[in-house]
Amino acid sequence: MRTLRVRVRDGKPELLWKGPLHNWYHSAVVDDGHVYMPHGDDRISCLDLDNGEPKYGLGRTDKLPKPKTWSSGRGGVHGGGFTIADGKALLIDAKGSLVIYDVSAAIPRLLSRIKVLDPDRSPYKYETAPVLANGRVYCRNTDGQIVCLDVRK
Repeated sequence: MRTLRVRVRDGKPELLWKGPLHNWYHSAVVDDGHVYMPHGDDRISCLDLDNGEPKYGLGRTDKLPKPKTWSSGRGGVHGGGFTIADGKALLIDAKGSLVIYDVSAAIPRLLSRIKVLDPDRSPYKYETAPVLANGRVYCRNTDGQIVCLDVRK
C-alpha cells in the first residue's frame, strides 16, 4: 500500500496525490502541513501534505531525493507509534527510552532521550505512542508497565 490523499466532494472521491512511501502498521500523523509515517526499519518519513513530496525519510526508490532521515537512534522505532505536539515528536524506542525530536525545522533535531521503561528482549514491546495530557507524558509497553512524566514548566 502507498500513501495517497483524497478529497471528497459531493460524495465523490478525488485523488489529490499518490506517493511512493508507506508507513509500517501505525497510523500516520498529520501536523502543520506534513504527514509523518513510522517505518519498521528505525525511521520516520515526512511528506508534504499539499503535494505528497518527500521532505525527508526513507529513500527506497530512485525517484526520491537523497534520504534525510531521522530515527530514534540506538533503540530503533520498529514501526512504533509516536505523538506530535508543539513541533515536537515524542516516541518510545525499542530500548524503552522516550525520545523527543524538534520537527519544526527542515531537518529534525534530537532534543532528548531518557530511559523510562524497563528494557526487554523484544523491541515490539514499545509500540504504543506516548500520550501527552495536562502537562504529563504517559508511556507504556505491552507488558503493562506504565510511566507518567510531569513535563510542566
